[in-house]
Amino acid sequence: MSMSKDQVIESMRAALDRQAPADALADLRARWLPSAQAMSVAAAMLADQPGAMCVVVALVQPGKVAGVWEPGQQVLTVPGHYWLVGYGDGSDVRYTSYRRGTAAAIAVGEAALAETDQMGTVAYALIERGGQATVFEY
Repeated sequence: MSMSKDQVIESMRAALDRQAPADALADLRARWLPSAQAMSVAAAMLADQPGAMCVVVALVQPGKVAGVWEPGQQVLTVPGHYWLVGYGDGSDVRYTSYRRGTAAAIAVGEAALAETDQMGTVAYALIERGGQATVFEY
């Protein structure tokens, strides 16, 4: 017996609801983002460079256990570090490649986390035109 697309989506939502309380999911969606300042800087960078794909920024979550979200988790955007990612292999000197940008963000995040003297996790965010941000935990 096959399920319709709507049934599959509803099944997936139900599974997510069982895995985490609604307040934790709402907190995650509201807080696991780059800072407003980083979003603003990225928007300006992207507006100035029409050939760019996205901007990568580093995030640090002091005290966070990998893969686990606790409501109220502190999320810090590492200030002053932005990587403009272009399409292709990164040979255009105005841009870096996706791989180099994310690797640099991870390295900067790890250094920033070490300065907090706390355990925690590092993440990076891809900020796209239109203000969409996608976060990946490393």
